[in-house]
Order: sequence, then structure tokens, then C-alpha cells
Amino acid sequence: MPLFTASSVEWEGEDVSIEDRMKLQHLEQLLVEFKNHVPPNTPEYSLEKFGISTSRQPGVIDIEEFRRIMQKLLSTERFKMDMDELFHKVDISNNGMIDWNEFCTYLLQRYQEQDCMTPKQQRSFTSPPKIHFLKHNKQEPSSKFITLNNPSRFINVSKEGMIGVWDGDFHFLRTYELSDSRGSDAPQGVKLRTSCKMWTSDAIVMSNCEKIAIGSTGRDIRFIDTSSSVYFEEFQLYGLSHIPMCFDYQFDAKNPQGLSMLMFGDDGGNIWLMYFKQPRTGLFEKPYTHTGGIVKIYFPDLKYHHHYVRVECIPNVHDDFVRRVRYLAYNKNIISASGSNDTSVVIMDTTKTKTPYVFKMFKGVECFDHNRNLDLLVTGSVDHFVKLWNQYVPSRTQAVLRGHEATVLEVVINEYMNQVVSYAEDAVVKVWDIKEHCCLQTINIDFPCLLHRMPEHGDFPMSCFGPPFNVILATCNDYVAILDIGDAAVETASKIVTTHKSQLCSAIYNDVTKQVITASDDSEIAVWDVESGHKINLIPNAHDGEEITCIAFDVPKHRLISGARNGSMKVWHFQSGLFLQSLGNVGEAEVTGITPMSLVGRQIIIAVGWNRKIIKYDDSEPEKLDLKPDCLWKGGHNLHRDDILTSDFCMPWYATASFDGEINVWRADTELLEAKLRKTSHSQKSVPTTVANTSNKRPNSRHMTSHRHKEGQPASVDRLIFLKHRSVDKITHKAIIVSSEAGTLHFWSLFNPKRHVGYFCATEHGESILGVCTDPLNTFIICGDTAGHITVWDISNYCLGTSAKKVRVAPPKVRSWPAHRRPIVSTEFIDHDAGQFLVSAGTDCAARLWTIEGQFVGTFGQKNRWNLHRPPTYTHPLNPWGKSVVEVSNVPVILTITDDTDTIQHDSEQYNIINTDTTTTDTVTPTAAYSSEQGGDGGDVVRVASPAEGQLDRQASSESDEDYDYTAGPYIGKHKSVLGSEVEQKLVGRMHNRQGRRVNYDVNSKSTTRFGKICSPFQALSTPNIASVEIPKDLPVSSRMKSRGLTGLTEDELKKLRLPDSSNKTDILASMMAESAMADY
Repeated sequence: MPLFTASSVEWEGEDVSIEDRMKLQHLEQLLVEFKNHVPPNTPEYSLEKFGISTSRQPGVIDIEEFRRIMQKLLSTERFKMDMDELFHKVDISNNGMIDWNEFCTYLLQRYQEQDCMTPKQQRSFTSPPKIHFLKHNKQEPSSKFITLNNPSRFINVSKEGMIGVWDGDFHFLRTYELSDSRGSDAPQGVKLRTSCKMWTSDAIVMSNCEKIAIGSTGRDIRFIDTSSSVYFEEFQLYGLSHIPMCFDYQFDAKNPQGLSMLMFGDDGGNIWLMYFKQPRTGLFEKPYTHTGGIVKIYFPDLKYHHHYVRVECIPNVHDDFVRRVRYLAYNKNIISASGSNDTSVVIMDTTKTKTPYVFKMFKGVECFDHNRNLDLLVTGSVDHFVKLWNQYVPSRTQAVLRGHEATVLEVVINEYMNQVVSYAEDAVVKVWDIKEHCCLQTINIDFPCLLHRMPEHGDFPMSCFGPPFNVILATCNDYVAILDIGDAAVETASKIVTTHKSQLCSAIYNDVTKQVITASDDSEIAVWDVESGHKINLIPNAHDGEEITCIAFDVPKHRLISGARNGSMKVWHFQSGLFLQSLGNVGEAEVTGITPMSLVGRQIIIAVGWNRKIIKYDDSEPEKLDLKPDCLWKGGHNLHRDDILTSDFCMPWYATASFDGEINVWRADTELLEAKLRKTSHSQKSVPTTVANTSNKRPNSRHMTSHRHKEGQPASVDRLIFLKHRSVDKITHKAIIVSSEAGTLHFWSLFNPKRHVGYFCATEHGESILGVCTDPLNTFIICGDTAGHITVWDISNYCLGTSAKKVRVAPPKVRSWPAHRRPIVSTEFIDHDAGQFLVSAGTDCAARLWTIEGQFVGTFGQKNRWNLHRPPTYTHPLNPWGKSVVEVSNVPVILTITDDTDTIQHDSEQYNIINTDTTTTDTVTPTAAYSSEQGGDGGDVVRVASPAEGQLDRQASSESDEDYDYTAGPYIGKHKSVLGSEVEQKLVGRMHNRQGRRVNYDVNSKSTTRFGKICSPFQALSTPNIASVEIPKDLPVSSRMKSRGLTGLTEDELKKLRLPDSSNKTDILASMMAESAMADY
């Protein structure tokens, strides 16, 4: 068979090497080619050209033969360069020949290197699986495993209706057997011995009413009561029009007695909703009888049970039988899957008012899993692939995970470890990293039944159970394998403190009320006291289940304005939670920016989003309930041609940026275009405006599983802010606008001839920056990236417009620390009486408060409250995950004195201190040098050397000294501290003096602390022991000493030596003249 088919090669992508594509059967074919290879008996194939006289042995091939063999296996010449590259990797002896042993050695080394990299990421399974034989299954496979709580029980339902019960440690307790569809007069008890003529399809736990629902091919649903130690069948709902294939059950945990819903899909492609009105009182009407037994209810007669149950049907959802179904309570959506090509996965709302999302896949879908916090949909199918989707983008996948060699039967999302676990028909379990899209772990479960029987699986062969079980159960035939989830995942899940139940979209600070407002994707808005972390108010279901995408305060900061994904906008009194106004939306397009403005004589609100329009609302009359949109923007012919993602306002300018990277600056009062900072290719042409994206088909930045920018595509503008303190001077050449694009911060000026004055990469490993803020004086810029890190940069002297050249290297990094496990979506600077703080919000459902130095104050929503005026109440020195961190300021400072500069090394960062003494003649090394380079856009670029580079980097540079521009304002000394420059200079001076005293005066630091922690500095000044010194007698005597009458250097001769009187100037002058004369002689 060929190594790869044409379709598989196309799916694999160009970035996958040949050795990573190879599987076991491919290596076996290659081994046969090596064994059967016979070198041609021609002179050109001898090894004499390599200095070897012996002829070539069989199985040793050159590059031409290797290429020919690989092309034969590939059935294509498409990977010719990759073949040559692989050959040279294997040919470590560099003799132009390779054999099978060399090829295997190379592959082993490569796989070992990959295995060494795997432990850096957490593994879900740290121990081998435990396999148990299910004797009670009677050689039939298991349909599904479920669990019960209080007490903890594992429940197994076999294909023929046998029910097994185990305790929490998987010790077998007892077994039950379902009765057949015709009923039985046997007494109720532990065993109901009746022949079973049906197969079970699925089972679900109804925990609020302590029952289990089991579906079967007899077109019925059995309800098993589990309230006592002995389980019994209570109801049998028979006479369904189709076979119930899969279940899902939902109820309100805060109100277990309230409305509950049992949902199931059948083999006719329909979805049924059964609403139980009093689930704890009873599911159905019970007729009065003197004898006990199973209560049988004919499905069409449910209309007589209307006091207890209500049934709805959504017909013809799929063209094939429904294989999986899931109900999303937060937005009232249903996700269902089938084997149909045209309706593989369907996402629809129960109200049937919105257009459903339909995913089409060849041969349909076998299984799926959905996670709300990750906003991720994962599917498995018969094509052996695991596919990652965004639920709003059915047209294309986010990633395709390849590695299985059989049909994928089940997929499970491990949210706390950002992983997907998949189970295939050949009993292979794989663990995938969601972010990196790579396989972390592969487990081949060696079921004993696979040795002599074909693998047979139930409809739900794998189940994942969280605390207190923390296991994954995989079944095959009449065996089950228990895979314990690693302790790291359990520990992480138990210690995480969250602010909301869903991922956050933003967190903003109100300096008037000293409160923080957070909003999440589950349509909740929360108000928090920043001084204690206490929750003041909660607005649930603010946008009727729609995701909140942005929030903002009005100009007086008395009201809150929120925007949602469906384009709706509302005004709230956030202190009380009262709804005040509704802003009319223009299409169902996501709102990405809300900006209230106070102009001359009027108050307006401007909203932008995926409709690509700038919409105005007149807010001069707050008593109006509905504000009508005004889409007539005077500069409309210059509007964006792609979705607007971000905006910001600084009187009198209003800036907007779009997905295609275009940045426009408008005059807010005249609505005319002030400047177009970046033009895209299509914006330079005179073409009509394209249709707005009103269908929300593209996921926003928060919902992406990978934030790395793809080469060859324009980078979208994720965030845009004004440096308002710099913009006070209306004619300044300073950069006053900062845009975040694919992890790079770009600095823009409105009055500089070259608008783009500088940029630098502010992240690592290709991450993006979604949260950007600055302090009121624009001294720092604070970035929150998609890796969950916060970085503070000193921009006080960055891009001030003093040079005509573009700055392309980063300013000094003040500090950086991990803040979230998932992408940070917003950062907000807080200037409080207690100090300067920072609030960050992430997609890990948490909003956290930090000091500007990176100390962790706490997570909004934690039990223990803090007091901003009392640092001991902070969570610091612990991080959000309960681990101790080292304070940066507590790291020992090592001072190294050099000939040119004084260098302080602090926390693995090095800064140069300029010697400001003008009397010295030593060479001074500048801490930042500017070099002229040719920018990517053809203009001159100024390169700023980082403080850690120093003189060595400059000497090693290939550029000449004339290329350096020292007039552009280099950074002098260490970055600015929050303590102030004067205090820091004094601190540096004290450290310098103390280090100098230790060197010059030989101060022993141990002697100063000889009494424990009590300092005794006078111990260092104690007089050391005096030792007698004898002068050698054989020292040479100079001619000058002989002229003074010395014949030797004994102690007696030295005593006779006459020394000049320093008070007698004549003697001193005579002595100096005599010494001068002797020197001349």
C-alpha cells in the first residue's frame, strides 16, 4: 500500500516532516526495501570516491536510491526536498550512504528527544490502566458507565440489561437485571430473573430525584429508583415511536425541586424534551393499587400526566439516528450529532427563533464533547480524526488532530489541563494538547479479550468522572479499564478560585465608587468592592443568555453600558442592578467597543463592532427607555471594510481599528477622518463597502484555541489605546497611540511626518496581547498576553519623537509574572489611596488584583477578604495556584565593579549605571545606544540596545560608530521605580558604598551578626592580633641608600637613618633637589 494517499497528504499540511508522518506499517515496508536492496555492479556505485576500496554491501543505499524508494512508497515526487533533507539527517558519517541501522538510530534519537519534551506538559494519566473483568455482563459489552453520589457508586449497564454496582474503590457489590418489555409477576428485589429480549442504548443519572433513566431497543425508557440501598424499577415508559438512542438531563442545582428536563434523541433523527414539573414528588401519575410493581405508562397517554410532565418534540433534526445530544443551560441551546453527511452536528436553540449552526462532515460524527469555558467543540468520527471547532464557525475546523488508526468512539475535554482525551475502536487512548495541537500521551489498553475475540464496544465506551472519582473508564467487550487522572489535574481543579462560572470578557475599574465591574460569557455582570474583594451586586442573565462582549461606564461613571454578541446593548445602574435603557442594535453583529463622549452641548454614546459601522446614540436625555441608533457617520466613505475590533477616545480624537489591520483616527466633533495610520490593500482601491459580518461566523479573540499569527496574513488589531498624558501637547511628535497586533506593540504619532514611530515584540512564542493599559502619566504600559502573563514596560522615554528614525527594539522591561492559566482579555490600572494596583481578567473565569510590583492581592470571589491598606491581608507571597513565589525586591543584589561602568545585577537582569563624575577620564558605556538600520518598510529605523547588552554587544556589532544616534534620548541608568528616581539613586549609592567597604576594609559580615539576628557593627572594628615581622637581611641596597650612609637593611641601620623634618621647608626642598639631581645623573 502507498505510504500516504493524495487526500491524506493534502490534509496533513506542509509543516509536518516525513519522519513524523511515518507509522509502523510504513517502517515495515521500508525495512523490506532495505533488505531486498542489491547495489548495482557499476563503477560509479563503488566507494572509491569516498576513499574506501571495498565494494558496497547489500542494504547500503545512496541518496538517489533512497529518493527512488521513498517516491515508490509515497506514489508522488512532491516531497523530494524533504527526502533529501531526511537522508542527510540520517547520514551522520557523511559518506553519502545509509543503511537500516543508521535509519533506525536516527528515528530512536528523534523520538527520545520528543519524549524528553513531553514531561514539560502535564500528563493526564500517571499510572498504567487497571483492567477488570465484568462477569455479570455475560460476555456482552457495556452500554455505559455512570456514577452516583452519597454514597459513591459506579453503575454499569450492559447491552442486554444487566446492571452492576460497585463502590467508590471499585469493589463489586451486587447486580440487577431489567425485566423484558412484556413485564413479569416476579417479586421485586435484588434479582428480577426474566428473559430480556432487548438491548439497552443509553443511561443517565437524574440526581435530583434519585433515579436512573435507561433506554432500550424495545422503544421504552426505564426509570430505576436508587433512593434506597436496593434499586428497583419504578416506571416503564413504553410505546415510543422510535428507539431512544442517547440522553441528557438538566436541572437547577439551586432549586432541585424546580423544573427538570430529560432530553433524548431517537433513531428517526428527532429530539424529544420531557419537562418534569415536580421531579422530587413524582415523575408521572401513579394509579392507586393494592399491589406493588412497575408502573407502566403508554407514551401517547402522557397528556393525562400534564400535572407532572410536559413533552415537546423537535422533528427531523438529522437524516440519521441521533448518536449524541447535549443541552446547554446557559444559552438554552441543544447540540446533537449523527452519522449524516449533511447534518453531522447541529446547534440550535430550544425556542427555534434563531438560525441553527449545521456542521457537515463526511460520514458524520461518532461522538462530541463541548466545553463552555473553553468555548470549544470536539468531534470524533470514522475518518480516525479528532477535530476542534468553534461552535459559531461550522465552515472550518480550528485544528485536526491525527494519530488514531481506527474509528474514534469517544472524546472528552479535560478543562483544567487544557487537554482532550480520545478513545478509538482499537482500544487506544490518546491525550491531546488543545493549545499546541499535539499528542502528549498514547496508551494502548491490552484488554485480554482482544487476543481471541474481535473488539466490540457499546454506544458509550468511555466515560470521564470528576471528583471524588477522578477517573476515566474505557470499556471493550466485557472488560473495563480504569485510568486514574493525574494528581496535578485534581490538585489544580480543587484549588482554583473563580470569579464567574464562565470565561470573562472584561474587568473595568470605577474610581468614583472604587468598585470593579466584571462581565462573563454566561451573561452575568458582577460588582466588586476593590478594597475588600467583596461582591456587592450581581446582574444575572443581563442579555438573555447572550455572551457579553464589552462593558463601559458613562462619562460621569454613574451608569454601566454593556454590549453582547448578538448586537444588543443595555444601560444599567450597576449599584442596584436596575435596567435603565436599551440601545437599538443594527443587525445581529457582535459589539466590540462602547465609548461614551461628552461633546460641546451634547452627550453621545458610540458603538462599533462586526457590523463595520460607527453607530451614534444621543444620550442627552437619560430618561428615555429606548435610544434609536444613528448610522449616519459623516466620514462614512472612509469607514472600515472589515470588522471593527477595538476603539478608544481621547478628546478630540476617536480611533478605530479593524480585523484587517486598518487604523483610522477621527475627529469626534466633526466625524471626519483625521488620519489613516495604516491602509490595507483593499482600502486603497475605490470599491464599494462590503457586506457587514452580521452572522458572527468568526470567533472573537477570546475564543481562539491558538493565538499565533499565521505568516502571510495581515495581523488584526487586538487592542488600541491612547497615551492621553502625552496628547496634552497637540503638536507633539511623541507617540500617542499604541496598537497591539499579533503580540507586537506599535506606536503611532498624529503629528510626526512618519506616523509609525516605533514597535517592538512584547510577547514570547508568538502569543497575542489582548489586554493593554497604562498609568495616568504614561510611564508604564502593562500588557496581558494570551499565555496568561502580565508584563510591565517602562515607556517614559520611548518614542518621544526626538529622532527621525523608527525605534524597533523594546524599552526596558520592568517586570513580568504569570497571572492566569489561560489568555488574559483585559488589564486595568488602578490608582488607589493605598497604592497602585492592577486588575486582570482572563478566560480562566477569574479576575485578579495585583500590586504594580506583581504581588498577588487576591481573586475576586475568594472567601477570604483583603484590605488594601493592610498588605499582610494579601495572598502574597502565594500565587493564585497556592505556590510560594520569590519577591523580586528580596533577591540579593550583586554589585560588580568594572573599569568602565558600575553594573548592578538584580533578579537575572543587568543594568548599567552611568558614571556621572565629570572629573574622571574613564570611558563611560551608555546603557542604550541607537543604531540606524533599514526597516522593513524601507525607512530608517533606530535600534535601541537593551540595558543588558552593554559595551560587549556594541563592540560585536557589525555596524559602524557613525550609525549610532545618541541624540534620540537614551535611557540613563536603571529603569524608573515606583519609589521615585531620587530614592532609587540613594538606594543604589548605599549599596555601592556598602559593597565598597566590604572590599576595602575587609569587613567580615559574619562577625556583625554573631549574636543571631542582632546586628553588632562594632564587632567588625575590633583590633586584629598584632604579629611581629622580621626584615630579611639579604635585601639589596640602592645607590641612593648608600649615599645616605646605609650599608645594610638591618634594624639597627634603619634606626640610624635620618629622616627629613616635614616642618622644615628648606630641608624638604633640598632633599627634592638632591633626588632630582641624582635622577638626572
